[in-house]
Amino acid sequence: MTTTRHEQQLRQLERYLRDSERILAAWDAYSDEHTDNDGWPLDPDSYGRRAAQRDAETWRAFDRVRGSAKELLATAERELRRIPSTLSRSCWPWQLGVLEQSLEQINELQRQWLRTRETLPWDAVPGTDAYDDTIGERNEEAWHPLSEWRDHGQALLDIHTTLQHASVLHQALTRRRTTTATAPADSPSTRRPRPRV
Repeated sequence: MTTTRHEQQLRQLERYLRDSERILAAWDAYSDEHTDNDGWPLDPDSYGRRAAQRDAETWRAFDRVRGSAKELLATAERELRRIPSTLSRSCWPWQLGVLEQSLEQINELQRQWLRTRETLPWDAVPGTDAYDDTIGERNEEAWHPLSEWRDHGQALLDIHTTLQHASVLHQALTRRRTTTATAPADSPSTRRPRPRV
């Protein structure tokens, strides 16, 4: 079976959802272990470095989706319009709006980072404070909109799956109606008499 471009994009999204959940679970486990009863870090420096690692890993995970995210949203909006209201969920339009707004924030942060990178010294390369600090700021600010994609990205998959099922159901109902309409009706001469009681 040939995989369409949209299905490939959805698979990339599924991978992001899995990876981002794994990253979040690892962070939650670390945070629980390295904070006191009031939620304050036991070692603020180490805690900050681990948070930066979380942010960087989440950004890299989404980077595989970012190039096709706008197209994913546009396709989901078209699919949603084709789903019968009886199969649609009322939260889907709102979730698509959240994803679109979050994507705009992510893309704007990337544009800001690219502009900032142009102003860095020539020797500011990965591993230097000048480079790592600026990209760390981008990743930190992107944590919230990336989390929105983790929390609501499943809606894109659900919309696609629902439309696929709706199409199959529609075809089945159409075939049944066609068969019923073309079936010959019993005529008086061919109708079998009912047995007498």
